[in-house]
Amino acid sequence: FWIERLTEYDVPHAPVLTRREMIRHPQIVANELVTEHDHPLAGRLRQTRPPTQFDGTPTEYRMGGPALGEHTIEVLSEVGYSDADLATMVETGAIVAQKV
Repeated sequence: FWIERLTEYDVPHAPVLTRREMIRHPQIVANELVTEHDHPLAGRLRQTRPPTQFDGTPTEYRMGGPALGEHTIEVLSEVGYSDADLATMVETGAIVAQKV
């Protein structure tokens, strides 16, 4: 009812779509806004592509998002924490660190 009524009076509008309807919408499909990638831990993921695209520098997905704690030791080491400090932080639960 509302869509027809708003259209009749030239009111800008759009329906609220479900997630399934959104990813199948002709505008989304034509602009290739939803992409799928393989994540090493999570498997196949569907996500929106970056909003900007450039001819000379196409977007590429080199890896998925990191797992919780995947880079913690590496980052804290780079800012000066010692191996002993890091071990203590892991043992006490102050940080989450894991190797993937």
